[in-house]
Amino acid sequence: MSVFDLAQTDPIEGAEPIPENPADAHQLSGDDPAGIAEAVTDWLTGQGWTIEHDQLGAGLNGYTSPDDKRIVIGLFPDEGVGVV
Repeated sequence: MSVFDLAQTDPIEGAEPIPENPADAHQLSGDDPAGIAEAVTDWLTGQGWTIEHDQLGAGLNGYTSPDDKRIVIGLFPDEGVGVV
């Protein structure tokens, strides 16, 4: 899995800038008419990752365990897109 620093990216003309402070970011919600969550999930499972749904603590929408190649998503359906 590739990791990069935001400073290594170029802004997209006409798009809102990416917040430098993660606290300024917002959680994704709503429908996924393009099927992005399903496509990403299919790709990840094809790469050997496990996607699980579980009851998580307050304020936690999901987490990734790279050593186990496991992604855990909270039980609320609209959390999936933001976590995956």
